[in-house]
Amino acid sequence: MLSDAGLIGVRDAKRGDQSPVLAYDQADWRGLIHKIKEGTLDPAAS
Repeated sequence: MLSDAGLIGVRDAKRGDQSPVLAYDQADWRGLIHKIKEGTLDPAAS
């Protein structure tokens, strides 16, 4: 979902309304998707 402020909100669908919404700006979202596709995302680094 894209907000009026241009933020992309995501949540864990398994938790439904109990899940917090994480908001990313478009540049961060594109960077995340790029790392996932590249296979360079390191979950241990977060």
